[in-house]
Amino acid sequence: MAKEITKPFTGIGDLLSKLNSESKLLTEMYHYRTRLEFSYSHALELASSEKRLQMLIEYGILHRDGDNLEIDELFLRFFEEVLQSSEDSSNTTVEENLTKLQKNIEYYQKEQNNTEGQRYYLRMIRRGLVVIGSMVRRNVVTLKRNIDDVYKTIGNYATKRMRLEEYMQQLRSISLLIDETRKILKREDTTFRVMIPDERLLHIIAEVHSDMQFAFENVIELERVIRDYLHQIDVQTRTLKKIRKLKYLKDMETWRSDSDVEAVLSRLNAVWMEREYKRRIKPSLSYITTTTEGISVLEQVQKILSKGRCDRRVAAPPLGKEQLAALKIVEDLVDTDRLATAFMASGRDLFDFVINYHYETPQPLDRRLEYYAEIVQGYLGQLRFTGEWRDYEQLRYPIIYAR
Repeated sequence: MAKEITKPFTGIGDLLSKLNSESKLLTEMYHYRTRLEFSYSHALELASSEKRLQMLIEYGILHRDGDNLEIDELFLRFFEEVLQSSEDSSNTTVEENLTKLQKNIEYYQKEQNNTEGQRYYLRMIRRGLVVIGSMVRRNVVTLKRNIDDVYKTIGNYATKRMRLEEYMQQLRSISLLIDETRKILKREDTTFRVMIPDERLLHIIAEVHSDMQFAFENVIELERVIRDYLHQIDVQTRTLKKIRKLKYLKDMETWRSDSDVEAVLSRLNAVWMEREYKRRIKPSLSYITTTTEGISVLEQVQKILSKGRCDRRVAAPPLGKEQLAALKIVEDLVDTDRLATAFMASGRDLFDFVINYHYETPQPLDRRLEYYAEIVQGYLGQLRFTGEWRDYEQLRYPIIYAR
Protein backbone atom coordinates (compact mmCIF):
# COMPACT_ATOMS: atom_id res chain seq x y z
CA MET A 1 0.00 0.00 0.00
CA ALA A 2 1.35 3.44 -0.86
CA LYS A 3 2.53 5.54 2.02
CA GLU A 4 0.43 8.57 2.95
CA ILE A 5 2.06 11.78 1.86
CA THR A 6 1.87 14.67 4.32
CA LYS A 7 3.32 18.13 3.97
CA PRO A 8 6.59 18.62 5.87
CA PHE A 9 7.01 21.35 8.48
CA THR A 10 9.64 23.97 7.69
CA GLY A 11 10.83 24.09 11.30
CA ILE A 12 9.82 24.12 14.96
CA GLY A 13 8.29 27.57 14.55
CA ASP A 14 6.06 26.37 11.72
CA LEU A 15 4.94 23.35 13.77
CA LEU A 16 4.10 25.40 16.87
CA SER A 17 2.29 28.00 14.77
CA LYS A 18 0.01 25.42 13.16
CA LEU A 19 -0.73 23.72 16.50
CA ASN A 20 -1.54 27.07 18.10
CA SER A 21 -3.75 28.22 15.22
CA GLU A 22 -6.37 25.57 16.09
CA SER A 23 -5.69 25.12 19.80
CA LYS A 24 -9.41 25.14 20.65
CA LEU A 25 -10.15 22.22 18.33
CA LEU A 26 -7.08 20.21 19.40
CA THR A 27 -7.91 20.77 23.09
CA GLU A 28 -11.44 19.47 22.62
CA MET A 29 -10.28 16.44 20.62
CA TYR A 30 -7.64 15.66 23.24
CA HIS A 31 -10.18 15.76 26.09
CA TYR A 32 -12.45 13.36 24.18
CA ARG A 33 -9.63 11.18 22.83
CA THR A 34 -11.02 8.03 24.46
CA ARG A 35 -14.25 8.36 22.45
CA LEU A 36 -14.39 6.14 19.40
CA GLU A 37 -15.89 8.87 17.22
CA PHE A 38 -15.28 12.59 16.76
CA SER A 39 -17.28 13.73 13.75
CA TYR A 40 -15.92 15.97 11.03
CA SER A 41 -18.98 18.23 11.32
CA HIS A 42 -18.36 18.75 15.05
CA ALA A 43 -14.69 19.54 14.35
CA LEU A 44 -15.77 22.06 11.72
CA GLU A 45 -17.86 23.88 14.34
CA LEU A 46 -14.81 24.23 16.60
CA ALA A 47 -12.31 25.14 13.85
CA SER A 48 -11.84 28.75 12.79
CA SER A 49 -12.43 27.73 9.16
CA GLU A 50 -12.66 24.62 7.01
CA LYS A 51 -9.44 25.68 5.30
CA ARG A 52 -7.60 25.58 8.63
CA LEU A 53 -9.12 22.18 9.40
CA GLN A 54 -7.92 20.81 6.06
CA MET A 55 -4.50 22.28 6.81
CA LEU A 56 -4.23 20.14 9.99
CA ILE A 57 -5.15 17.06 7.95
CA GLU A 58 -2.65 17.87 5.18
CA TYR A 59 0.20 18.25 7.69
CA GLY A 60 -0.66 14.94 9.38
CA ILE A 61 -1.71 16.45 12.72
CA LEU A 62 -5.22 15.06 12.29
CA HIS A 63 -6.29 11.92 10.48
CA ARG A 64 -9.64 11.59 8.74
CA ASP A 65 -11.34 8.22 8.53
CA GLY A 66 -14.62 8.62 6.65
CA ASP A 67 -16.72 11.14 8.58
CA ASN A 68 -14.60 10.81 11.75
CA LEU A 69 -11.45 12.61 12.84
CA GLU A 70 -8.75 11.68 15.32
CA ILE A 71 -5.43 13.12 16.42
CA ASP A 72 -2.51 11.35 14.76
CA GLU A 73 -0.97 8.69 17.03
CA LEU A 74 2.46 10.35 17.16
CA PHE A 75 1.05 13.75 18.21
CA LEU A 76 -1.36 12.13 20.66
CA ARG A 77 1.44 10.16 22.30
CA PHE A 78 3.54 13.33 22.55
CA PHE A 79 0.69 15.23 24.25
CA GLU A 80 0.04 12.37 26.69
CA GLU A 81 3.68 11.98 27.67
CA VAL A 82 4.28 15.72 28.20
CA LEU A 83 1.03 16.15 30.16
CA GLN A 84 1.63 12.85 32.02
CA SER A 85 -1.88 11.69 31.18
CA SER A 86 -0.95 8.57 29.25
CA GLU A 87 -2.02 5.12 30.33
CA ASP A 88 1.56 4.07 29.48
CA SER A 89 4.51 5.06 31.63
CA SER A 90 6.95 7.49 29.99
CA ASN A 91 9.75 4.91 30.09
CA THR A 92 7.74 2.18 28.38
CA THR A 93 10.10 -0.04 26.43
CA VAL A 94 9.59 -1.68 23.07
CA GLU A 95 9.36 -5.07 24.79
CA GLU A 96 6.48 -3.86 26.95
CA ASN A 97 4.72 -2.42 23.91
CA LEU A 98 5.05 -5.76 22.11
CA THR A 99 3.50 -7.53 25.11
CA LYS A 100 0.69 -4.97 25.26
CA LEU A 101 0.09 -5.33 21.50
CA GLN A 102 -0.25 -9.09 21.86
CA LYS A 103 -2.72 -8.66 24.72
CA ASN A 104 -4.82 -6.14 22.78
CA ILE A 105 -5.02 -8.62 19.88
CA GLU A 106 -6.27 -11.27 22.32
CA TYR A 107 -8.79 -8.84 23.82
CA TYR A 108 -10.04 -8.01 20.33
CA GLN A 109 -10.57 -11.68 19.53
CA LYS A 110 -12.59 -12.17 22.71
CA GLU A 111 -14.94 -9.27 21.85
CA GLN A 112 -16.53 -11.09 18.90
CA ASN A 113 -20.07 -10.11 19.88
CA ASN A 114 -19.23 -6.56 20.94
CA THR A 115 -18.62 -4.22 18.01
CA GLU A 116 -17.84 -1.24 20.23
CA GLY A 117 -15.29 -3.28 22.17
CA GLN A 118 -13.65 -4.49 18.97
CA ARG A 119 -13.37 -0.93 17.65
CA TYR A 120 -11.77 0.19 20.91
CA TYR A 121 -9.12 -2.57 20.86
CA LEU A 122 -8.60 -2.04 17.13
CA ARG A 123 -7.65 1.53 17.92
CA MET A 124 -5.28 0.33 20.67
CA ILE A 125 -3.70 -2.12 18.20
CA ARG A 126 -3.15 0.69 15.69
CA ARG A 127 -1.56 2.90 18.33
CA GLY A 128 0.65 0.07 19.56
CA LEU A 129 1.96 -0.68 16.07
CA VAL A 130 2.74 3.00 15.42
CA VAL A 131 4.58 3.31 18.74
CA ILE A 132 6.65 0.17 18.14
CA GLY A 133 7.65 1.19 14.62
CA SER A 134 8.56 4.76 15.57
CA MET A 135 10.47 3.69 18.71
CA VAL A 136 12.59 1.12 16.88
CA ARG A 137 13.37 3.55 14.04
CA ARG A 138 14.16 6.38 16.48
CA ASN A 139 16.39 4.14 18.62
CA VAL A 140 18.42 3.09 15.58
CA VAL A 141 18.87 6.70 14.38
CA THR A 142 19.87 7.82 17.89
CA LEU A 143 22.38 4.99 18.22
CA LYS A 144 23.91 5.83 14.87
CA ARG A 145 24.45 9.44 15.96
CA ASN A 146 25.81 8.43 19.38
CA ILE A 147 28.26 5.90 17.90
CA ASP A 148 29.79 8.52 15.61
CA ASP A 149 29.93 11.12 18.41
CA VAL A 150 31.61 8.76 20.88
CA TYR A 151 34.29 7.62 18.44
CA LYS A 152 35.09 11.13 17.20
CA THR A 153 34.87 13.16 20.43
CA ILE A 154 35.97 10.98 23.37
CA GLY A 155 39.75 10.99 23.76
CA ASN A 156 40.13 8.30 26.44
CA TYR A 157 40.52 4.95 24.66
CA ALA A 158 39.23 2.87 27.59
CA THR A 159 36.06 4.96 27.91
CA LYS A 160 35.58 4.96 24.16
CA ARG A 161 35.84 1.16 23.98
CA MET A 162 33.43 0.70 26.90
CA ARG A 163 30.82 3.02 25.36
CA LEU A 164 31.04 1.31 21.97
CA GLU A 165 30.65 -2.13 23.56
CA GLU A 166 27.52 -0.87 25.34
CA TYR A 167 26.13 0.31 22.00
CA MET A 168 26.89 -3.10 20.50
CA GLN A 169 24.73 -4.72 23.21
CA GLN A 170 21.94 -2.24 22.49
CA LEU A 171 22.10 -3.10 18.79
CA ARG A 172 21.76 -6.79 19.60
CA SER A 173 18.72 -6.03 21.76
CA ILE A 174 17.16 -4.03 18.92
CA SER A 175 17.86 -6.92 16.54
CA LEU A 176 15.94 -9.29 18.85
CA LEU A 177 13.05 -6.81 19.01
CA ILE A 178 12.94 -6.59 15.23
CA ASP A 179 12.73 -10.39 15.00
CA GLU A 180 9.98 -10.52 17.65
CA THR A 181 7.95 -7.79 15.91
CA ARG A 182 8.21 -9.57 12.56
CA LYS A 183 7.12 -12.84 14.18
CA ILE A 184 4.03 -11.18 15.67
CA LEU A 185 3.10 -9.55 12.36
CA LYS A 186 3.53 -12.85 10.53
CA ARG A 187 1.70 -14.88 13.18
CA GLU A 188 -1.23 -12.45 13.39
CA ASP A 189 -1.45 -11.73 9.65
CA THR A 190 -4.69 -13.71 9.31
CA THR A 191 -6.14 -11.96 12.38
CA PHE A 192 -5.38 -8.53 10.97
CA ARG A 193 -7.04 -9.39 7.67
CA VAL A 194 -10.31 -10.60 9.23
CA MET A 195 -10.63 -7.62 11.56
CA ILE A 196 -13.20 -4.88 11.01
CA PRO A 197 -12.38 -3.49 7.53
CA ASP A 198 -9.80 -0.85 8.38
CA GLU A 199 -7.63 0.62 5.66
CA ARG A 200 -5.69 2.63 8.23
CA LEU A 201 -4.58 -0.56 10.01
CA LEU A 202 -3.28 -2.07 6.76
CA HIS A 203 -1.42 1.15 6.03
CA ILE A 204 0.15 1.14 9.52
CA ILE A 205 1.19 -2.52 9.19
CA ALA A 206 2.91 -1.70 5.88
CA GLU A 207 4.73 1.19 7.55
CA VAL A 208 5.83 -1.03 10.46
CA HIS A 209 7.24 -3.56 7.96
CA SER A 210 9.13 -0.67 6.33
CA ASP A 211 10.40 0.53 9.73
CA MET A 212 11.61 -2.96 10.62
CA GLN A 213 13.44 -3.32 7.28
CA PHE A 214 15.06 0.10 7.77
CA ALA A 215 16.12 -0.79 11.31
CA PHE A 216 17.35 -4.27 10.30
CA GLU A 217 19.64 -2.95 7.56
CA ASN A 218 20.99 -0.16 9.78
CA VAL A 219 21.65 -2.52 12.70
CA ILE A 220 23.79 -4.73 10.44
CA GLU A 221 25.70 -1.70 9.16
CA LEU A 222 26.18 -0.21 12.65
CA GLU A 223 27.50 -3.51 14.02
CA ARG A 224 30.09 -3.51 11.23
CA VAL A 225 30.99 0.13 12.02
CA ILE A 226 31.43 -0.61 15.74
CA ARG A 227 33.64 -3.64 15.02
CA ASP A 228 35.75 -1.48 12.72
CA TYR A 229 35.98 1.27 15.36
CA LEU A 230 36.99 -1.25 18.05
CA HIS A 231 39.72 -2.62 15.78
CA GLN A 232 41.02 0.89 15.14
CA ILE A 233 41.01 1.59 18.89
CA ASP A 234 43.08 -1.55 19.51
CA VAL A 235 45.61 -0.53 16.87
CA GLN A 236 45.80 3.04 18.19
CA THR A 237 46.12 1.81 21.78
CA ARG A 238 49.04 -0.47 20.91
CA THR A 239 50.75 2.34 18.99
CA LEU A 240 50.23 4.78 21.86
CA LYS A 241 51.69 2.30 24.38
CA LYS A 242 54.78 1.86 22.22
CA ILE A 243 55.24 5.62 21.85
CA ARG A 244 54.90 6.15 25.62
CA LYS A 245 57.39 3.34 26.31
CA LEU A 246 59.85 4.82 23.83
CA LYS A 247 59.41 8.28 25.38
CA TYR A 248 60.14 6.81 28.81
CA LEU A 249 63.31 5.07 27.55
CA LYS A 250 64.45 8.27 25.87
CA ASP A 251 63.96 10.27 29.07
CA MET A 252 65.96 7.64 30.96
CA GLU A 253 68.58 7.67 28.16
CA THR A 254 68.40 3.88 27.85
CA TRP A 255 66.60 3.62 24.51
CA ARG A 256 69.74 2.35 22.72
CA SER A 257 70.33 -0.51 25.15
CA ASP A 258 66.74 -1.39 26.16
CA SER A 259 65.09 -1.27 22.72
CA ASP A 260 65.75 -2.28 19.13
CA VAL A 261 64.86 1.14 17.73
CA GLU A 262 68.36 1.74 16.38
CA ALA A 263 68.43 -1.62 14.58
CA VAL A 264 64.96 -1.05 13.10
CA LEU A 265 65.88 2.43 11.85
CA SER A 266 69.05 1.09 10.24
CA ARG A 267 66.99 -1.38 8.20
CA LEU A 268 64.60 1.27 6.91
CA ASN A 269 65.05 2.98 3.57
CA ALA A 270 64.59 6.55 4.70
CA VAL A 271 65.33 8.13 1.31
CA TRP A 272 61.85 9.64 1.25
CA MET A 273 62.78 11.68 4.33
CA GLU A 274 65.88 13.20 2.76
CA ARG A 275 65.91 16.52 1.01
CA GLU A 276 65.54 16.39 -2.76
CA TYR A 277 68.37 18.06 -4.62
CA LYS A 278 67.67 19.40 -8.09
CA ARG A 279 70.74 19.57 -10.34
CA ARG A 280 70.69 21.67 -13.51
CA ILE A 281 73.13 20.52 -16.22
CA LYS A 282 74.24 23.33 -18.53
CA PRO A 283 75.55 22.61 -22.04
CA SER A 284 79.18 23.30 -22.92
CA LEU A 285 79.75 26.72 -24.53
CA SER A 286 82.38 25.32 -26.86
CA TYR A 287 79.95 22.64 -28.04
CA ILE A 288 77.13 25.03 -28.97
CA THR A 289 79.44 27.59 -30.59
CA THR A 290 81.88 25.40 -32.53
CA THR A 291 79.89 22.36 -33.65
CA THR A 292 77.31 22.10 -36.44
CA GLU A 293 74.67 20.62 -34.12
CA GLY A 294 75.19 23.34 -31.49
CA ILE A 295 74.92 26.16 -34.05
CA SER A 296 71.73 24.58 -35.48
CA VAL A 297 70.14 24.56 -32.01
CA LEU A 298 71.05 28.22 -31.49
CA GLU A 299 69.43 29.15 -34.81
CA GLN A 300 66.22 27.34 -33.87
CA VAL A 301 66.11 29.11 -30.50
CA GLN A 302 66.66 32.47 -32.21
CA LYS A 303 63.71 31.87 -34.55
CA ILE A 304 61.42 30.99 -31.65
CA LEU A 305 62.41 34.03 -29.63
CA SER A 306 62.03 36.34 -32.63
CA LYS A 307 58.44 35.15 -33.21
CA GLY A 308 57.48 35.54 -29.59
CA ARG A 309 55.51 32.88 -27.79
CA CYS A 310 55.01 29.80 -29.92
CA ASP A 311 51.41 28.69 -29.57
CA ARG A 312 50.96 25.36 -31.29
CA ARG A 313 47.47 24.78 -29.98
CA VAL A 314 44.80 24.31 -32.60
CA ALA A 315 41.53 26.07 -31.93
CA ALA A 316 38.67 23.65 -31.46
CA PRO A 317 35.54 24.11 -33.56
CA PRO A 318 32.68 26.00 -31.84
CA LEU A 319 30.18 23.95 -29.88
CA GLY A 320 26.78 23.38 -31.47
CA LYS A 321 23.38 23.99 -29.87
CA GLU A 322 22.93 20.29 -29.15
CA GLN A 323 26.23 20.19 -27.26
CA LEU A 324 25.36 23.34 -25.28
CA ALA A 325 21.93 22.01 -24.29
CA ALA A 326 21.78 20.92 -20.66
CA LEU A 327 21.65 17.18 -20.34
CA LYS A 328 20.68 15.76 -16.97
CA ILE A 329 21.22 12.10 -16.31
CA VAL A 330 19.73 10.87 -13.04
CA GLU A 331 20.58 7.29 -12.20
CA ASP A 332 19.27 5.57 -9.11
CA LEU A 333 22.09 3.37 -7.82
CA VAL A 334 21.60 0.53 -5.36
CA ASP A 335 24.43 -0.51 -3.02
CA THR A 336 24.75 -4.22 -3.90
CA ASP A 337 27.15 -4.80 -0.99
CA ARG A 338 24.52 -3.58 1.44
CA LEU A 339 21.90 -5.61 -0.41
CA ALA A 340 24.08 -8.72 -0.13
CA THR A 341 24.60 -8.15 3.60
CA ALA A 342 20.83 -7.98 4.14
CA PHE A 343 20.40 -11.17 2.08
CA MET A 344 22.97 -13.09 4.15
CA ALA A 345 20.90 -12.43 7.27
CA SER A 346 17.47 -12.98 5.71
CA GLY A 347 17.40 -16.79 5.37
CA ARG A 348 15.61 -16.52 1.99
CA ASP A 349 16.77 -17.70 -1.42
CA LEU A 350 18.70 -15.07 -3.36
CA PHE A 351 16.38 -14.65 -6.35
CA ASP A 352 13.23 -14.28 -4.22
CA PHE A 353 15.03 -11.82 -1.92
CA VAL A 354 16.32 -9.56 -4.72
CA ILE A 355 13.05 -9.59 -6.69
CA ASN A 356 10.81 -8.83 -3.69
CA TYR A 357 13.21 -6.55 -1.78
CA HIS A 358 11.69 -3.23 -0.62
CA TYR A 359 13.81 -0.72 -2.57
CA GLU A 360 13.66 2.98 -1.71
CA THR A 361 12.65 3.68 -5.31
CA PRO A 362 10.92 1.22 -7.68
CA GLN A 363 13.41 -0.87 -9.69
CA PRO A 364 12.59 -2.50 -13.04
CA LEU A 365 13.00 -6.24 -13.46
CA ASP A 366 16.16 -5.97 -15.57
CA ARG A 367 17.86 -3.89 -12.86
CA ARG A 368 16.93 -6.44 -10.18
CA LEU A 369 18.37 -9.20 -12.34
CA GLU A 370 21.60 -7.18 -12.60
CA TYR A 371 21.78 -6.95 -8.79
CA TYR A 372 21.16 -10.71 -8.62
CA ALA A 373 24.02 -11.42 -11.03
CA GLU A 374 26.40 -9.01 -9.23
CA ILE A 375 25.80 -10.70 -5.87
CA VAL A 376 26.35 -14.18 -7.37
CA GLN A 377 29.58 -13.05 -9.00
CA GLY A 378 30.92 -11.07 -6.03
CA TYR A 379 29.94 -13.44 -3.22
CA LEU A 380 30.34 -16.83 -4.91
CA GLY A 381 32.31 -18.32 -2.02
CA GLN A 382 29.59 -17.37 0.49
CA LEU A 383 26.68 -18.91 -1.43
CA ARG A 384 25.19 -22.42 -1.35
CA PHE A 385 23.71 -23.81 -4.58
CA THR A 386 20.97 -26.37 -3.86
CA GLY A 387 20.75 -27.74 -7.40
CA GLU A 388 17.02 -26.94 -7.49
CA TRP A 389 15.51 -24.73 -10.22
CA ARG A 390 12.30 -22.69 -10.32
CA ASP A 391 10.41 -20.58 -12.86
CA TYR A 392 9.59 -16.89 -12.64
CA GLU A 393 7.56 -15.44 -15.53
CA GLN A 394 9.74 -16.31 -18.58
CA LEU A 395 12.87 -16.94 -16.49
CA ARG A 396 14.33 -20.08 -14.94
CA TYR A 397 16.68 -19.58 -12.00
CA PRO A 398 18.65 -21.73 -9.50
CA ILE A 399 17.80 -21.77 -5.79
CA ILE A 400 20.72 -20.19 -3.92
CA TYR A 401 21.06 -19.64 -0.17
CA ALA A 402 23.73 -18.09 2.00
CA ARG A 403 26.17 -20.56 3.54
